[in-house]
Amino acid sequence: MLTFLVVVLVSNAMIGVTSPLVARGLAPCTATRLIGVAAFVTTLASGFVLCIVCFDFVTQIPTIARVGRWSAGSFNSDDPVPVACGLACCLVLLAVVVLVIRRSAALAGDLWSSAAACRRFPPFTGQLVVVDDPEPDAYALPGWRGGHIVVTSGMLGVLDADEQQVLLAHEASHLRHRHHAYVALATLAAAANPLCRAVPAVVRTSAERWADEDAAQATGDRRLAARAVARAGLESAKAKRAHRGTLALGMSDSQVAQRAKALMAPPAPTRPLSLAVAAALVLVTMVGAFGAALTTEHRFERAHASYLQQ
Repeated sequence: MLTFLVVVLVSNAMIGVTSPLVARGLAPCTATRLIGVAAFVTTLASGFVLCIVCFDFVTQIPTIARVGRWSAGSFNSDDPVPVACGLACCLVLLAVVVLVIRRSAALAGDLWSSAAACRRFPPFTGQLVVVDDPEPDAYALPGWRGGHIVVTSGMLGVLDADEQQVLLAHEASHLRHRHHAYVALATLAAAANPLCRAVPAVVRTSAERWADEDAAQATGDRRLAARAVARAGLESAKAKRAHRGTLALGMSDSQVAQRAKALMAPPAPTRPLSLAVAAALVLVTMVGAFGAALTTEHRFERAHASYLQQ
């Protein structure tokens, strides 16, 4: 049982460590989807195996075994979970539950605040909302019915007409593909599993790169898109922006220089090796979780049979 736990934890760690390298070998849309979902799924699998280990440990207690009509002696003689390890796993599971609840509440609060802000905008404004604010800023605000693109007058003032088209196409891509959902999955995975703490930044940057590519395709000019990203990032770096929450994504939010450089080159293709590495890590994690579940089922069958023979 502990072997399966080690396998899924190592797979999780590998996803966290290799995610920046894997993202470079994937098209931005593939990287955003695959890494965000993979981190969430493998974290769920590791949590599942951790629950099984804790449950196996608890069922070794004679009183609980009697209530469940299992043989405690069978559990204790059939690959038992060591006391120190069992206690440690129970404490870790408790901490994970608390952290996930807190992070889930924070994300739900961000989404609720975002949706509430969208409802406050007048219906005649459409998807684009221009805010009279000299500080340059722009972001996609997710909502229940598609969300809004919020742009300050200060941002429009520093971009020319063509660059404004890049900006609007970029933010529209965030809303159309629901990039905030992948960021939320990665954030929850990192909250539950510190081994994946690098994943949210990777997914956020990949989502920005995805929106950059959509904007470049919409305008038909990669150099224009690179110039718009660089200028928006430079101007936003000077501004004092209010906190907008985890799920609001903006063109000037992350890795601006890296993204502008990528736009100066042809679109990056997906490398089969990067795709294979990510898929293999997910597969290993799922096999580990399935193996833990199957082993536990067999242990309980033997323990129940031993109880009936007593």
